Amino acid sequence: MGEDFIRRVKDSYHRSRQLRLKRATSIRSLFDACEPPDTAYPCLSSYPTHTATVGQTVALYIDGDNVSVLEGHLVVGHVCPDQIDSLAAEMNVRSSLKGYVPARITDVFPNANRFDVVLNFQTGAGEL
Repeated sequence: MGEDFIRRVKDSYHRSRQLRLKRATSIRSLFDACEPPDTAYPCLSSYPTHTATVGQTVALYIDGDNVSVLEGHLVVGHVCPDQIDSLAAEMNVRSSLKGYVPARITDVFPNANRFDVVLNFQTGAGEL
């Protein structure tokens, strides 16, 4: 009885190792679903003296035909007008928040008074 139990445990162990190795070395299909790429939206800074930093968490607020970039309670910029339609559509589809969406700054262009933001849906509402 004990020998049978040991044999079954060994077989189970070897089978699980084979499955783990097979999953680790298998080639992924070209058509596997993956996360959609992040789209960077260009924003114009409202204040020339404002210094945005890469990785900084901000909030986007949609109000009619305007999307504002908020840092705390201050409006520090606006999304460029040519990007508002696509951004508004993505915000409406992916957000359960009422007009507010968390985002993060990905690029800063101080000479052009511009920065880029990417929507950040993994951020909790308390971190805005």
